Order: sequence, then C-alpha cells, then structure tokens
Amino acid sequence: MEDFIHIEPTPLPLKDLQQLIKYSNTLNFDKAKVATNYESKNTDLDIRNVGSYHIGENSFLMSDVFWANYLEFVCRKTLVKYYKKFNNIFSIKNFDTFEILKYNEGHKFNFHIDHGPLVPRTLSFIFFLNDDYEGGDLIFHGKDKKLKIKKESNQLVIFPSNFMFPHEVTPITKGTRLSVVAWAL
Repeated sequence: MEDFIHIEPTPLPLKDLQQLIKYSNTLNFDKAKVATNYESKNTDLDIRNVGSYHIGENSFLMSDVFWANYLEFVCRKTLVKYYKKFNNIFSIKNFDTFEILKYNEGHKFNFHIDHGPLVPRTLSFIFFLNDDYEGGDLIFHGKDKKLKIKKESNQLVIFPSNFMFPHEVTPITKGTRLSVVAWAL
C-alpha cells in the first residue's frame, strides 16, 4: 500500500501557502456532499461532516480560478515524479473540481474510497495546508494494517482512488484543519 502513496513535501513556496490559507479563511463553506455508488446525496453528516468550497475554471470569482489553476499546476508538476516512480502506469486526462475543506472540531470523513460509478477517479490528491490542530488524521486501511500519514503543513499526498486505498479523516478534537482535495480522471 505504501508503495503507491506519494508524499510531496513543500510543493508551495511558503509565501504562497500563507496566501492560500489567508484566502481559505475568507470563504463561506457549505456542508460537503457525499456520493455513493448509485446516487449523489446532498449531505450526510454521519459520513462526511466538513465544510466544503469548490474552486475551478467555471467559478465566477477570479481568485477561485487563480487558485484552481495554480493548484492544478502544482499537482501536475508533482505527477511527473509519481509517473516516473511507476513507469507511467497511470494515465489521466484532466482534473475534477478542486475542493477546499475546512474541518472544525468534531468534523470528520468516515472510511471511504474516492472512486465509484458516479465519480470515476484515477488518482486522489490531498494537500495539507496546516498542521496546528489535533485529531483529523488521514488513515489508510489495508488488509492487515492501517497507515497513518504524518500531518505536516504544505504537504501533498497522492494515491490511487480505487478500492485498494480506503481511507478516513478522524474527528478533529482541537483546532481547525484546512486542506485541498482534488481528483485526476
């Protein structure tokens, strides 16, 4: 499992990271949605309780478009290393919407996978913006073990979205966790 999880330290210059955190703290977050294998639900706080803000090319705000394009550039740059590591066995065409997530105390995302019939994703990206919170651990579940990713600000985690990489974000017990998630199709 660990072989296919790539952790990229410091993908952003510190000044850019600080600007992204500052920008994230100005946003109005909605409750995150949940997709099952057969339907897209509005919200299910028992499964995914986290604030969500989508950014992308279709946004009406230029700052959203800027951050989406910048983060896609960072992800694509990191993908080059990931591709070399696995002799280009992954192929992607484009990125799904980027989503800024804000986990407050008690927020979590239960055990899940990122790929399904309604969301056919190839690779998942989780970008840790900060690390000054407690709980909120990213944990992968393997057949016989669990892998807890050390939380560090300015860290990008890439992994396959398929059923072999179920994961969760444990409840926040203190502070606020900011992250960005994206998926390559």
